[in-house]
Amino acid sequence: MHTEANLLRDFAIIMGVAGLGIVVVRRLGLPSILGYLIAGVLIGPFTFDNPLIEDLETIRRLADIGLVLLLFALGLECGWERIRHVGPKVFFIGAVDITLMIALGLVFAKSVVSRHRIPKETLSHTMMGPTQVPTTAESTEKG
Repeated sequence: MHTEANLLRDFAIIMGVAGLGIVVVRRLGLPSILGYLIAGVLIGPFTFDNPLIEDLETIRRLADIGLVLLLFALGLECGWERIRHVGPKVFFIGAVDITLMIALGLVFAKSVVSRHRIPKETLSHTMMGPTQVPTTAESTEKG
């Protein structure tokens, strides 16, 4: 069982590596979100044999809460006038983006499935994952 001390240690590691990542990418003139992404890759369970973080499930839950708070903060910056003004454009671009990514994902999936055995989940993530690009792009602009 993981204790609060382990969670605090994990959180300190995350904040330290993320802070260092932000300093490095800022000095290179890159957006700070890239520092967070690099920190996540370095700390994550797939980079090293012995991950730095012990309680990945709790960290994932905290990350989900953080994402909700980020989206809430973005919502606080947008008034109804701005939403009414850009809403139709965003809806159209989003619909085209999702449709195009699903179509490209299906083409990719059919070509890969015919040669390899790949789980369905991997294919669905391949189709839907790129639809997150507009959200990431806007976050990097505000950096």
